Amino acid sequence: LAEQSRLDRVTEKEAWIARSLEVLRTRRIESVTLEKFLRRPEVTWGEICANAPELREVPETAVEQITFDVKYSGYVDRQQVTIDRAKRLSAKRIPRGFDYESITHLRREAKEKLIRVQPESLDQAGRISGITPADISLVMVHLENGQRPKSSESGESKNR
Repeated sequence: LAEQSRLDRVTEKEAWIARSLEVLRTRRIESVTLEKFLRRPEVTWGEICANAPELREVPETAVEQITFDVKYSGYVDRQQVTIDRAKRLSAKRIPRGFDYESITHLRREAKEKLIRVQPESLDQAGRISGITPADISLVMVHLENGQRPKSSESGESKNR
């Protein structure tokens, strides 16, 4: 839906960003790549250009994007780890009638809440007030070890 001139500007900006990132990743200062050097809060684009003069030609809009991307990349990476963990947790189902009582190191409060709520997934269990990441880890270990539902409840489900 965008006009061709706008698409051309975006394509050109992306090309500047790609070329600049290549320079930042390959050129070194103080035995550190310019990319890692730019991650430091006190380092400016001007200091980078002093070590890579060809980057002085980069348009301001591309410089702004590159600087933000590089300086915040650590935060983005950590957030991606959190997102990946949440996806894994939401995909991990808890069988009906799971025996929380058999998890020896699970806190009494956590056992009571999990038994009362009967969450369907680890993600749902993690959203229960008072359930800690350590509690979720213990449940996950027991799920991965193949613990089955309590025999009395699984027998009931066969008779339904």
